[in-house]
Amino acid sequence: SSNLLAYAAAGGAAESSSIGASALGLRIADYLRSSRWPDEAIVFALATLPVLELRGAIPVGYWMRLNPLLVYCLSVAGNMIPVPLVLLYMEQLTTFLTARSSSARKVLDSIYKHTRRKAGPIQEFKWLGLMLFVAVPFPGTGAWTGAMASVVLGMPFWSSFWANFFGVAIAGILVNLLVSVGFNTALLVGAVLFAASTFMWSFLRFLGRS
Repeated sequence: SSNLLAYAAAGGAAESSSIGASALGLRIADYLRSSRWPDEAIVFALATLPVLELRGAIPVGYWMRLNPLLVYCLSVAGNMIPVPLVLLYMEQLTTFLTARSSSARKVLDSIYKHTRRKAGPIQEFKWLGLMLFVAVPFPGTGAWTGAMASVVLGMPFWSSFWANFFGVAIAGILVNLLVSVGFNTALLVGAVLFAASTFMWSFLRFLGRS
């Protein structure tokens, strides 16, 4: 929830982040096109990458003049590919690397500390917090960070998976709106989605207390 408020307060921060990811995505797309990759495969592959994710893949799909619905589906599917891998194997990989390298231990400790700092809304609101954290296309959020945060916080696999999925689906809508109709409309839709999610969470809390 605090990420959405920051998104509104920062104005163009999310838009600037999308532009930066798009520029990097276009450079990678140019290289892959020269290697004769199909445009659809390029969009899918870009969405799997950290930093780029949806913010980089969807604008590239528009630049390639692909069907917007196809771009959305490819980007959401690609962005979800790393999620189960992170949820299932991050702890094992961390244990393996830290046991063999002190340098890896320092790097991973830094990543864990950074992830915990970002995970405040997730700790407070659990499933809804993770979903909103992934949904808002703000710098430092997204499926990669959301999956890592859920591992750090010890959330169950399926709860984490579905929270990431719905967050990625909403992020795809917002980035599509950023690209096609501009920041203000995307922010308005994000605010409506936030209000609906907050109402749903309040209702579930009420049921839980009852």
